[in-house]
Amino acid sequence: MMWKSAVPLCALLCVSAVLCPVYAGTINVPADQPTIQAAIIAAGPGDEVVVAAGTYDENIDFIGKAITVRSAGAPAANATITGNGSGPVVTFANGETNASVLYGFHVTGGHAVNGGGIYAWAASPTIRNCLIAANQADGSGGGIYTDGPRDGTYYPNTQIIDTQAHSNTAGGNGGGIFCAGRDVVISGCAATKVSSAANCVPAAGN
Repeated sequence: MMWKSAVPLCALLCVSAVLCPVYAGTINVPADQPTIQAAIIAAGPGDEVVVAAGTYDENIDFIGKAITVRSAGAPAANATITGNGSGPVVTFANGETNASVLYGFHVTGGHAVNGGGIYAWAASPTIRNCLIAANQADGSGGGIYTDGPRDGTYYPNTQIIDTQAHSNTAGGNGGGIFCAGRDVVISGCAATKVSSAANCVPAAGN
């Protein structure tokens, strides 16, 4: 007599998913994906997008993903993202947290209403070891713009660490960095024209 399993296949699959850990992966640009944005789209939570030295003519959006996008080399000048005047070079606008990390890039050539270089709305990314230069905003935040709705929603501090922001321009406030509507911690940075309409807090000693 043949006995049928009393455990449905779907239950076995669920147990397997729990017992088998999912490890973060590395996606190399351009070896694995041709562009930084394509790599971001392909990435899963905790993945690392590693970008080879060179100039990348694109505008990138983290699309809410908790991933690290970093240059393969240490100096920010090794990998350049240039927006060619067609909006913010880098966008965080889908609830990103400190787990969304931009590391080691030269961000340049952006032109937007707000946030020519980096635009963060209702998000709290980590920006580390970057050079943000020669970007333009018609409104505020030529280099970096961080803001959000005044609806009482709590967002963790945006982290801007070991980053230079200079030679950026804005028609309104904050040619270098503009922060409003949330707390921003700036540590070990060199920035010109910083404007705050909320809490733009340098870390101790900076």
